[in-house]
Amino acid sequence: MVVKNLFANHLALLWQVMVDVTKIHPRILWENTAVRVYSLYEKKITTTSPIIQEKVKQDYAYLIKEAAPEIFGIDHNPLKRYDVKKIKLTEDSGLIRLRKSCCFYYKATDPIEYCSNCPLLVVKPKKKKR
Repeated sequence: MVVKNLFANHLALLWQVMVDVTKIHPRILWENTAVRVYSLYEKKITTTSPIIQEKVKQDYAYLIKEAAPEIFGIDHNPLKRYDVKKIKLTEDSGLIRLRKSCCFYYKATDPIEYCSNCPLLVVKPKKKKR
């Protein structure tokens, strides 16, 4: 299966090397992967013919909802884990899927710039004390 070959036999192995070398948490790498996969599929769904759109939608639904963890070479389906409802951050913004973890994009930019769906940009309300 092409999907298992891509994810379990290549990407999972590469991400493990990155974790070992950099000590970055694997969740960040898998969320980065999920964000890119969502983007690729969502763009393809809106830019192809209706016949191809249907096949792309089916493939995308399979990856997010049905694909077993073994396909990814880890103990969960990362595409399912990070598939959260899209929200609007501001009145003027479009819908975004807010990340669960920071990708550290801001550390690679000068001047500092945050990714468009950075969780650091959202101020969470403080819990009321009882």
